Amino acid sequence: SSGKTAVVRDLFQTMRLPHAYVNCIESSTPRLVFETILNQLHGHVPNSSNSFAPYCKCSDTSRFIQLLAEAIFPCPSAAVTVPSSPSTSGDSSAMASSALLPTALAQTAKVVELNHDARMRRADGSAWSAEETQYIIFDNAERLRLLDKTLLPALLRLDQLTGRNMCCMLISHVPYENFVSAAATTPMVRVDFAPYSKSQLLEILALSCPDVEKREGYHEMIKLILNVSLDQYRELLELEQVAATAWPLVQQALDAGQVTASSADSSKIYRLIKPVLQQAAARA
Repeated sequence: SSGKTAVVRDLFQTMRLPHAYVNCIESSTPRLVFETILNQLHGHVPNSSNSFAPYCKCSDTSRFIQLLAEAIFPCPSAAVTVPSSPSTSGDSSAMASSALLPTALAQTAKVVELNHDARMRRADGSAWSAEETQYIIFDNAERLRLLDKTLLPALLRLDQLTGRNMCCMLISHVPYENFVSAAATTPMVRVDFAPYSKSQLLEILALSCPDVEKREGYHEMIKLILNVSLDQYRELLELEQVAATAWPLVQQALDAGQVTASSADSSKIYRLIKPVLQQAAARA
């Protein structure tokens, strides 16, 4: 864990930047990716009143590009470009990825007549200005590589294919190099996040203590979990789930006076939570 998602989402919300956020674990098909983005751009929330229907059904990349171009103001200086044929020189993987973009995308990549009622809007109903970059954030972006082979290369060239002032952001735990071939000639900016240290994880997890009066006991339990299980988990959420499962056992023992919050009783606390740690390790 390094806090990538939390930092990015907090930054965009604090600065009120126009964006759509896609969790690629939840949006596990191209259709769900497209519809999630369009829902957010249009401020549409599927619920019981609309039969949980999306803003617009869309399962085709070409159609998605057209709908996206209609939803966002054209940038005054932007020119729509057609994907070029792969060069005969350079990296072969990059050439292969460029070739994946179908002819249909090139045909769709043209200036479309804007539907003024469909443009992306602020909360107060006013439209974003053409100069403002529209962002699409893909969390767990490595999942996109498992979908249609043309999808990720197309998403990374949305600004060219739509002629709009757009930027795609990929959040992932896999190495940057895994996305280079899909990007082809599209320039990418790499931002590395250092993983949390053990002391930082201890501070973060301690904030979730459900009983302020037993904070010391919770803190001692978290230290034991990190000492035993830190190497087995990559995500902070997984550690939080282990702590949430183990805490009732420790809390009950503290209430009964069987253990204290002192480090002198750490071995007793460990025996209490050992079955939970073993079960979690078996699932990891």
